[in-house]
Amino acid sequence: MRTLQGKRGFTLIELLVVIAIIALLAAILFPVFAKAQAKAKQTSCLSNVRQMTTAMIMFVQDNKHAYPSVSNTDLSQTWAAQLESYVGNRKIFTCPTDDNGAGYVSYVMNGALVDPNGNGIKDSAVKNPSEVGLFVDGTSYKFPEAGVLNWTGDSHGGSPSAFVARHSYCLSYVDGHADSIGGDKNQNTDSINSPVANAFFQAGGFGWISNPGAGTTVATGTTNGAFAVRGSTTCQPVWDAAAAGWVAGGGSQPDIYLTGSGDYATGDVGGRSSVGSMTASDIIAKDAVAIVVSTSTRINLKSITSAQVKGLLEGSANPVGSQAITLYQRCTADDQTIEGVLCKKSGTFDFIKGWSGAGTVLTDGQTNSNISCKQVASTASLLAKLGGDPYGIGYASVGEADPTKVTILAIKTNSGNIQKYDRAAVEATDVKFDSSAHSGNAEDANRWSLTRYLYAALGSPTTPGDTTAATAFLNYVKGPFQNSLLFKSMFFSKGNPLP
Repeated sequence: MRTLQGKRGFTLIELLVVIAIIALLAAILFPVFAKAQAKAKQTSCLSNVRQMTTAMIMFVQDNKHAYPSVSNTDLSQTWAAQLESYVGNRKIFTCPTDDNGAGYVSYVMNGALVDPNGNGIKDSAVKNPSEVGLFVDGTSYKFPEAGVLNWTGDSHGGSPSAFVARHSYCLSYVDGHADSIGGDKNQNTDSINSPVANAFFQAGGFGWISNPGAGTTVATGTTNGAFAVRGSTTCQPVWDAAAAGWVAGGGSQPDIYLTGSGDYATGDVGGRSSVGSMTASDIIAKDAVAIVVSTSTRINLKSITSAQVKGLLEGSANPVGSQAITLYQRCTADDQTIEGVLCKKSGTFDFIKGWSGAGTVLTDGQTNSNISCKQVASTASLLAKLGGDPYGIGYASVGEADPTKVTILAIKTNSGNIQKYDRAAVEATDVKFDSSAHSGNAEDANRWSLTRYLYAALGSPTTPGDTTAATAFLNYVKGPFQNSLLFKSMFFSKGNPLP
């Protein structure tokens, strides 16, 4: 006899277990799905940037090899308005994660590609197109408005455009390639090691682009007249950019006279030579200095102390021992005066010192302690020659230390700590006029000890010309001009750097 058995259903416990398993799987998978969706949007954003870049390349070819001239008052002259016919679809201008949504331009153009008046530069002015940034995620504006990063004319409602990290930065380069850059270190625009900072801030200093007026604040209330200013060759990037902003504002082109730096009888270096007493009002800015070697160096040296730098410059002690090396020094063409940069150790800490009281410094062609000295006429020449010499060592402004050619050596303190380089460390450095005041300033791993002042003064070797115009120009240089891109890209400190 067959017995029919009814179908057995889930018990309450079994049902709860199934629900718990489903909930657990959902908790595991939903974030994965969310991340996949976010990654898909980032990929779409990167595709937008690539297409915009291709459109820009076509525009430049049609525009007599010049980048678009831009305006924030004439909306038909924004870069987005001029590229619209080249991109084919206005949606390309909008990042999928832009909270403003459709109809907004989510990207900004590199202001290093326009002059102070907003005129696009020639593509031939870009010397290293694979490293110079073109577009990047930035402040969002309603089309046809479009941001221009680090351009003095970009001030929508009083606020300039800025980077916006909606995800990893999607950025493109002048040569046409694009990339996404993530990570706090890589996105830190105050770091010399940041590819984002290099692409959009450092290009001028590194010599990747020839546009001295890039990101320069235009002078207002200019005073016309034939006049001259003078200063150290160290100041040349400052003068080139300041003159561009002064002329853009309607002022006359100043005559600039540059000489080598002197010890200045105070221990500070980087200033004027033989032009009278130095005062605080002569200071333009403070600069960070780096000891550099070739990126292909065979010198077994990863860091260097201040005392070793002194021995290197004097030719009294080779920092790498018996290995023969070449010391590259920058000098002026007129009097072969080497720019003194670095340091003398005294007690616990003594800042920058020239060679007047620090022994005999090697001159061109001299060899001592297996250190052979070669003098060059400019920083660009120094970096080019040093970059190709695996047994070379030299020094340069940090903002000019092109990472495709040279590597910055770390600086060691007396206690053996490695000093950190970034803008905050340079700003914290306490450089004073009186070298005796340096004693007692203990070396600090949070400060960058190799710094120098940049000075300026009125007058040519014969006559200052129109002192009213010259004074107005210097007031501009030491005032509104210090909001310019130069003080970001070159790592100069802004304002009066006196402690």
